[in-house]
Amino acid sequence: MKFFEKVRLFSEGFKKGWNENVATKTDTNIVDNDSNQTQDNELKDMFTPLANKLSENEKVIVDELNSVQGNPVDIGGYFLVDEEKTSNAMRPSKTFNKILEELI
Repeated sequence: MKFFEKVRLFSEGFKKGWNENVATKTDTNIVDNDSNQTQDNELKDMFTPLANKLSENEKVIVDELNSVQGNPVDIGGYFLVDEEKTSNAMRPSKTFNKILEELI
């Protein structure tokens, strides 16, 4: 199974788990639940480290995201934005970005 197919399947499982957990409010740690799935060990091996790192860094990531809320951002224009400035504005958590880069 190709990498992006695995990511798609993980994403579908995440959405399903999110909808079920939000509806019942029984568990909010969805990433951890999906990393504990037993149907595809290769997928599990790929996402367990991600789930662990996200859990370990949750407070830092949330603090980084909250720290930029409500502040104006220069993205270099209105219609023709600067790609680098826009990317930086849309990805404000250095911790989260680093964790995602390690996945790829």
